[in-house]
Amino acid sequence: MRATGKNKSAKESKEKKKMNGFLKSILVIFSITALSILIFFSTYYLFIDTVQNSYENDMKDILSSINSENKRTSNLTDGNSIKTKLAKKELPKIISSLENTRDKFDKISSTDEFKVTHKLFSEGIDSNILMYRQIIAILENPNSADISKAVKSFTKAEDTTENRYSQYNLGGTSISLLEDSSDFLKAFEYYANQLVKIKNDSDIISSKVSDFTASTDKIISKFIKYKTNFSIQLADARSSSNFNGLIKTASDYKEQCDELEKQFLNISVPDNCAKVQKSLVDIFDSYDNYIDNFIFAVKDEKSRTENNNKKLSKKQISDIYFTSKNNYMDIDEKYSNFIKEYTNLKNSYSQ
Repeated sequence: MRATGKNKSAKESKEKKKMNGFLKSILVIFSITALSILIFFSTYYLFIDTVQNSYENDMKDILSSINSENKRTSNLTDGNSIKTKLAKKELPKIISSLENTRDKFDKISSTDEFKVTHKLFSEGIDSNILMYRQIIAILENPNSADISKAVKSFTKAEDTTENRYSQYNLGGTSISLLEDSSDFLKAFEYYANQLVKIKNDSDIISSKVSDFTASTDKIISKFIKYKTNFSIQLADARSSSNFNGLIKTASDYKEQCDELEKQFLNISVPDNCAKVQKSLVDIFDSYDNYIDNFIFAVKDEKSRTENNNKKLSKKQISDIYFTSKNNYMDIDEKYSNFIKEYTNLKNSYSQ
């Protein structure tokens, strides 16, 4: 019985030792596992923190560089005015620096935390560069027919740049285009808007001038039919002894030209066309005087021919038509000067 008891006790002791060993093994395994997990997460977060710090440091350099380049525009103004020559010289340099900064930015990989704003920031740099390109284009060609579109493109690029930059903030470091380039952009916006206003005013004037010249062209084309010295008609009247027919023709011409003058005076005249209008009205008035003197001369020749019952001498005819001939020469000279003046007006607004 004693032997049996001893064996039982030894067996229990052995099993107890075995259990203790098993528990120790589990404890060791658990400790190793816990330590491994701790090391893993510590390493992971250390890596993440390192990456995050690296990203933030790189981006702070990028932000600082962009702020610095935009601030350079403060030297391109004189009060509220743009130093256009200096701006055209310096802006390409600023653009080049921004492009270099963008190249550096493109090599930076964003963390998950900044993934969305990183993309927006990329759009901001592109818009920033585009904005300055638009400014240069406007400064280089201020009289462009598309100046209004160019200014709208500039405004859109400016708004996009400010919008994208404003959504990016890195540990208190951010970009504000309105702050860094405030004076320059305000001065340029005023300058650009003035260009648009001048172009719009010019377009309005051009439109009015175009309407005036279109109507005047019709008047001139009709007047040309009546601008004559009647030499052919006068020769026919003498050969057929029909001076009355010539007098009627001349009277009809005068009536037609009087009607043309009335039509011309009813045309709306832009201020810059007033001189041209006055010149043509003067021609119409001179034409009236010419026709009156010509009809008087024809009647005189008719009377003398009928009373003397013979042809008049060349000197007599020359004396009779002396005044009307000079009148016509005066009209010819005035009309020639008018056409030059009128053509210059049309050419100046056709470009």
